[in-house]
Amino acid sequence: MSTADAETIRRRVQTFLSHKLAAQGLVVPPLTDSFAYLEAGVLDSIDFVNLLTELRRDLGVTLELEDLDPTEYATIGGLVACLAR
Repeated sequence: MSTADAETIRRRVQTFLSHKLAAQGLVVPPLTDSFAYLEAGVLDSIDFVNLLTELRRDLGVTLELEDLDPTEYATIGGLVACLAR
């Protein structure tokens, strides 16, 4: 259950990914809902856990991964939808 709206979650995910890409010295592409951050290799498993931890701490949102198919949260839009439920 989420205590933040989808747009707030989206902005935080986009900011997290932007910082991660910039730290890697990469050009930040448009971070639209269809951006497949996992497939692009932007985050490793530790980074993904760090993102979820930050979102839980700062926004009060949680994601029960064991209840989901990984394709449901493989894009920014999918992750936001899962977190905003």
